[in-house]
Amino acid sequence: MSPPEAAKASIAKSALSVLTSGSILTVVGYGLFFISTTRGISQVGRFVGRGAMLSIVLVLTLLPALLALFDRQIARQQERSRTRSERLKNRRSAGRGDNDKAGNEEKKKDRKEKKKKKSWKRKSEENEVEVGFDETA
Repeated sequence: MSPPEAAKASIAKSALSVLTSGSILTVVGYGLFFISTTRGISQVGRFVGRGAMLSIVLVLTLLPALLALFDRQIARQQERSRTRSERLKNRRSAGRGDNDKAGNEEKKKDRKEKKKKKSWKRKSEENEVEVGFDETA
């Protein structure tokens, strides 16, 4: 199905629900505008009514046109997203492939040793700074 045909089909399929919900919101908004005696609340009703009418028009006209116009770019972006998620899943599954407990224990020990070395370096750097501070004072 071509993008213009798809836009027409989507309008035909969703127009009733968009018109129903938008009309209800418009009536409620303008009802609030006419019934309320408080100016602030009345203005809110007016803005809700206008916004609902504007959204009906835009959803039924501009949105399908934009989707048809940018169909290729949307499809390319979706494909890129799909390939990225597949690569990420493959990386994760490749990392889980070795369920060897001994290998995992060695990795944990290596991580702990690296952390100890880092913390020792930090402590020694802190000590050097303190010593430098004492000598200058």
